[in-house]
Amino acid sequence: MIVALQSMAELERALRGPAPVLIFKHSTACPISAAAYQAFQRFVAAHPAGARYYLVKVIEQRALSGEIARRLGVPHASPQALLWHRGGVRWHASHWAITEQSLAAALAGLRVGGREPAAAPGARAAGTPTAGATSPARPAARWGGRPAAHLEALGGGRAPADATGRPEAGRGAPGGPGNWGASGAGS
Repeated sequence: MIVALQSMAELERALRGPAPVLIFKHSTACPISAAAYQAFQRFVAAHPAGARYYLVKVIEQRALSGEIARRLGVPHASPQALLWHRGGVRWHASHWAITEQSLAAALAGLRVGGREPAAAPGARAAGTPTAGATSPARPAARWGGRPAAHLEALGGGRAPADATGRPEAGRGAPGGPGNWGASGAGS
């Protein structure tokens, strides 16, 4: 079950328990957030006892969303998934890095000898600086509509590749969908 957080008092109560807490920050006006929220909902349905699940609608609850970023020490993003366990954020991801697989890997990592979750592509384990950030208050740099963290996971700035190793259609570098520019790289 996904519980909508309405206040910082509710957040503080949620963070006190021993069970893992997975918070999803959702923008009701963003199609990327809608896709990530669907993945989050499918994950919760498949793993109802894996954690306690919470939702924050960032447009409707802008102040709460900002306070969560400040309190948990993770720069705001939307969509964003944050996994809290044993007194700290153990994993977080945003945008396209929020998938059923990345959520499962994050929770599974908590159960493997108490280690930190293995970082899924585009995700961040606790204490890992956000790409492009010089301070906790500065959000990740963006490129092609995706946070820079995704680029690191994809090999330092390369667009996602399909099974042939070529860029996926519609997901290329600056210059247009699938277009790698005049150099012809990726063609």
